[in-house]
Amino acid sequence: MVFAPGRGLFHLHTRSKYLAGLEAESSVLVQENSDMTHDIERLQSDDEYLEQVAREEHGMLKDNEMVFDFSKKNEK
Repeated sequence: MVFAPGRGLFHLHTRSKYLAGLEAESSVLVQENSDMTHDIERLQSDDEYLEQVAREEHGMLKDNEMVFDFSKKNEK
């Protein structure tokens, strides 16, 4: 049994490590899914959070706002 190809202790150990890696990856994905679900719920119900995300991540402005960029750029 120890030296049987594909059925020995080494194969069992390799499969156990692979399974542990899959379980760790699964727990990370479950946590990410939970975080995304929470964000979706907040975006659907919290108007202030929706505005914050629209401004920070998408650069959106209100109708009466203007952006002035005073950062120094490399002039040629």
